[in-house]
Order: sequence, then C-alpha cells, then structure tokens
Amino acid sequence: MARFRLASLMFGLFALVLIDMPAAHADAWDLPKPEEVKTGEELVAVGEGFISQRSLRRVIFDVNSSGDFGARVCDKEFDSGDCNLSDSSLQFEGRAIMGPCQSASESNCIESFALSTKSGSPVPGIFIRSVDTQLYDAVPSKGLPAFKSTPLFSVAGFTHEGGANTYAPVVRTNYKWNRATNKFYAASFEAHVVPYTEKIGSVYRAHTHSNVDKDGKKKDVELGSGENCVWEEKGRCGTAQLFSPNVKVHLSIRVSSEIVGWFRGRLTAPEIKVESIDATTNRLSFIGEPVTVSRFGAIATKENTTADEQKIIAGTGGNPGASLFSGRGRRYVFSHWGDFKWLEMFRDIAKDTSLGESLVWNVSTIDKSSQNPCLADRSGLLGIVTTNATVYDGKVPEFVDGELIYKVAGMHFAPDGKSLVQGTYDLVMRSETARCLYDFSSAPVTASISVVSSEGIAQVATTVSGERDGWLYLSAKNFNFSSPTIKVRLAQEKVAAVAPTPTPSPNALSSTSKPVSVASSITKKKTITCVKGSTSKRVVAVNPKCPKGYKKA
Repeated sequence: MARFRLASLMFGLFALVLIDMPAAHADAWDLPKPEEVKTGEELVAVGEGFISQRSLRRVIFDVNSSGDFGARVCDKEFDSGDCNLSDSSLQFEGRAIMGPCQSASESNCIESFALSTKSGSPVPGIFIRSVDTQLYDAVPSKGLPAFKSTPLFSVAGFTHEGGANTYAPVVRTNYKWNRATNKFYAASFEAHVVPYTEKIGSVYRAHTHSNVDKDGKKKDVELGSGENCVWEEKGRCGTAQLFSPNVKVHLSIRVSSEIVGWFRGRLTAPEIKVESIDATTNRLSFIGEPVTVSRFGAIATKENTTADEQKIIAGTGGNPGASLFSGRGRRYVFSHWGDFKWLEMFRDIAKDTSLGESLVWNVSTIDKSSQNPCLADRSGLLGIVTTNATVYDGKVPEFVDGELIYKVAGMHFAPDGKSLVQGTYDLVMRSETARCLYDFSSAPVTASISVVSSEGIAQVATTVSGERDGWLYLSAKNFNFSSPTIKVRLAQEKVAAVAPTPTPSPNALSSTSKPVSVASSITKKKTITCVKGSTSKRVVAVNPKCPKGYKKA
C-alpha cells in the first residue's frame, strides 16, 4: 500500500469531504472521526477521496520505498535555488485551484456554474467571493497559469438541505514538469460541486504551507485546524451539506487542451460537451445529477479478523493510531482504486450493510491509459464513466471479446439493513471511438447492456442507449450489488444488398403482361427515428411505429 501512504502524505491535512444523507444538524455524513474509534478497534473503510482546499506549488524529494518523502514549497523560481528543476531528483507537485474567468482570453478558470431541476432551465450561480487563502501568480515563461482559491456562489431558488443556497465548485488542474520542453503541463483535472453552510469560529484557519530548515534542507510544514471543512480561512469554515432533491449541476470550465482522454465521475445522467477555444484551450461542459453513494465502514477487532487480515489492515494507509487496535485508527482505500478484495474481506463484519450514504457530484480525469489504441487516443476527450458503486474500477473500461467490461462492488443493504442498494452506471463515449473499436461504418450504432453478478447470473436492470451529437449514451440503473460486472456490446445493422431485377426484353412480354418493378416484388422497409427526452431509437419495419412513450422525430 505504498501508493496510499504516498498519496496520504502528499495531501497532508487536506479535508476528506463526503456528502450524504441528512443528519439532525443537516451537516454531511462522514466516516467516524478518530476519537470515535476505541481502544481494541480499527476502522476499516473506503474513502471517497480528498478535496484540495487550496492551491499549492512545491517540489518533492527523497521518496523512499515506504512512500515517505520530503517536500518544500515553491513559488515561481524553478531555474535556481532549492526548487531548481534541472535537479532530476526533484518532482514537481502543482495543484491549481480555478477561480471565475475574468477575461475572454483567460484559461484554467470557471466560465459558468448553474443549477436546474431535472427538466428545467439552468439558473446561473451568482459569484459571492473567493476564499481568503494563498494564491500564486502566473509564470508564463514556464507555462504556469495563476493558481487561485475556491470561488463561492449562491443560486437563487436552490436551497440545499442545510438551509442556504450557497455552493462551492472546487475545480483543480494538476501540473507536472516536462524536462524535454522545460515547461509545466496540465496532467490531470478534477471538479467537485459541494453545497455548504458557513460556520464562524476562532478555531478555523486557512491551511498554510511554509518552509522550515530541517536536517540541512528547507522542508514544507503544513498547518490547519483539522476541521472537516470544504473550504477554510481565518475564522470561517464551509461545512458540506446535502443537495436538495431534483437538482442537476451545470459546470463549464476553460482548461488546457492537454487535458484529454477519459473521465470518471460521481454523477448520473451525464452530458458532456467539448469546444475548442483556441490552439491551447478547450471549453469543457459537464451536466449531471448528484448520485447517492453507499459507503463502507466496519469496526475490525482481534476477535473478528484473522492474523492474515490483521497484517493487511496494518499495511493499509489512512490515519493509523499508535499501533493496530490501539484506538483512533482509520484504515481505508479509495473507492476508485477498484480494491474489491478489501471490500470482500470485511463484508461479513459489516453485515453486508452500508455504514452511511454520501450524495456526491464530481468528475476527474483517469490517469492511466488503455492498451487498446482506440481507447488510448490522446487527440481529445473520449468519454466518461460514472457510477454510484462503493468500489469501482476507476480506469478506462476494458475491451474484451467484443465487450466493454466495467467492474463495481458495494454492500447489498442500505444503512437501515433492509432496503437494497440500487446501482447506477452511465457510459458516455464518442461515437467515433465506438466505431474505431468495432470497425463500424458511419451508420447509427446500437448497444446492449448486461449486469452479471459475481456468480455469473444476469441481473434485471433498466438499460437505455442512444446516440446524438457525436456521442453514444448508455445507462444501466436499478441493479443490486455485491460485485457485479457491467458488460456493453455495441452493434450496427448491416444493410442487405438487394439484387437488381432484370428487365425483360420486349419480345418476352405478352400484350397482357406488365413489367414487375423491384418495389412491387420486394416489400420495402422504412426507417424512422423515435425520441423520448434525450434518448433516441431507430425503428426499421415495413410499417414502423414508435414504442410506447416515444415520439416520431
């Protein structure tokens, strides 16, 4: 689990924000805090991931096999001194929080944020202010834009479960150093939209990074209040709340055209749009509804775990106590790692029941590429895969034996121990990517979706597919967990060639016979397009009719 130790240390004290089901105080549900884990216990869980509270530029050094490393904060000098990136032992970590776009030429910024009902028109968010925390100026010569702070918005008519109408779109681009070009490049991207209420108190303070001299080197020390805030500044904290029902999020950003490939997300009914602004900047627009994620957490003890399981727990990152079962220990993997063995190992002590539920809206790039050349194309945005599964393969879907394969897992039961958890899965893919996979023509593509349990039994699920505006939309809903595999097979109708009917010679026709045309000897089929909301279907028949609920386009 060295990768998790490294990730945990890199993110430091950044808050783990999880959004969820209502509590008495309306704050979002989170995993139990360290002080709630008693001596003799260890919390084993699945985390949703960190949301960066602020921008950061620093270099990392002395990374060892355990995942430990040193780091120091940098600003804009990268050719000399302690942050000289000509030193091959240094790695750059740049987290650029986006602010609102302030000019038509600005990049790496939020162009618009709005909310709507599921069927209504979007209501634009009104910019309130940006969080008061450290900023970084642009360094154009190195390809770095300005690193800003989280913007705060209000949206008229959209009061969330916390009783306010305030929202924080926390959008971040991660930058890395390219030694060949001697410039930084946009390596990845993520966006979270979080409803919040503002709390005031002297305990709150902006997260700060500063260098101190230690062991002959300048090293980064991070300080914060330790509170679970979506954003934090001196005297103020944004506390995560629930979206109200029947809400759809609309987010449009300007981002480097280096951000390409595949996205994953926590939303449902996603829509995406990519527009080129200029040679270096794209406009990415995401629309979708927040999704309810059933969360996994269980209390492990010496009595309910084996010696082998205890070794695995001890080797897993998170927030460990002084020692295993000494209290205050929280060990977890992240949901998008696809660590299905971790979930199955402790399913019994969790009684196959979710500990809580989080209502989430986020999208992020998938770092690892596919071995399939069609799915690994880096010329633009290829697609997005979203699900509400507790654990999922947060990578590009695999293409095996003509099927796109995607694995998910979760608890069978909701926190009440009775209700079944209902799964969601959405795949939006460029039509040309699908045609590349199957060597299809430009004719319309159809799809079939199946959900198969870990025992190989097909589940009943509501599935929808359709193609529009150059994108293929596929969705599976209302299936049950524990560890199903979702399979998508695409198809395209082949147009049968009709042999021409030879024209009889005049001598072959009697005075009473008439030429027989192809149209009269062969029954012609007609094709119509039927639509239902955003879904479209092609119907081919002699007398085609739209299915119930669909209208002819």
